Amino acid sequence: MSPATARQALGPTARALRWPPTVAVAAAAVGAAWLAAATGKPSPAPVVAGILATVAVTALNDPADELLAAVPTGRLARRMLRLVAVGAVVLPAAAVASAIDAGPNAAPPVLALTAAGLAVATWLPPRGAAGAAAVPAGWLAAAQWLDGLPAPLRELAVWWFTHPWQVVVVAAAAVALGRSR
Repeated sequence: MSPATARQALGPTARALRWPPTVAVAAAAVGAAWLAAATGKPSPAPVVAGILATVAVTALNDPADELLAAVPTGRLARRMLRLVAVGAVVLPAAAVASAIDAGPNAAPPVLALTAAGLAVATWLPPRGAAGAAAVPAGWLAAAQWLDGLPAPLRELAVWWFTHPWQVVVVAAAAVALGRSR
């Protein structure tokens, strides 16, 4: 898909998305960061990143996916358009949340978890995109509640937060492999 075609397709894609849940979750994430900063609690950056990535991956679920299968634009390109549109809300919310609580930047972990969800969605059947939202939510849960794990497993549970760009690279490779099958 050429950049001109992508720009042209972005408007209809954005109109097809369900925005109220996305905006509500983004506002709640910013509110959580504000509340943590106001009460002197630790930075909620990992939780904010996990929640925002989950809502972004949820946007991959396209009810018209089967109908659009005959269109020359591939499923991955349509999913990327949906992520770009949702990213216009999710990434600024992550940046604002990070600025409010002066914690670590939540945007790279959001990208890492979203890329992991996209990679899993690529390997799932077309209707499985909704299930891919369990990837960022599950990885966040593992990072939050599995502190007692042995060191290698504990490091894997927080890899998306400590080394987000490595996760993005691995996820991009998984997407490329999934696309070629």
